[in-house]
Amino acid sequence: MAILQINKFDVADPMTLTWDIYDLDSEDGAGRNQEGLMFRDRVAVKRKLNCTWGPLEPYEMSVLLKQMDDVFFTIRYPDAHDGTYREGPFSVCARSFPLSLSFSSPPLLSHYT
Repeated sequence: MAILQINKFDVADPMTLTWDIYDLDSEDGAGRNQEGLMFRDRVAVKRKLNCTWGPLEPYEMSVLLKQMDDVFFTIRYPDAHDGTYREGPFSVCARSFPLSLSFSSPPLLSHYT
């Protein structure tokens, strides 16, 4: 089984996977009141995944990129907090990868982040 699934498709295992959890507060939901006491209006707790892939074959990169074409997509991933696999909606705003070119063979797409 792959480490990650995007939209139910197994994708190439990442070389690194960094898991983050963070709180979202309302627009004016955090600060201190007149007595100096801290207050906070947490509206959500979100997960963030940062992944890096080593060199990939062109078809592996294509599968990976095509699964993230929509604004939102579903990822099944190992969740550090829950200690098990979890599935949920994610989005991505930037995808970058350098190409490793060779004149004797098709290019390998490497270090996608």
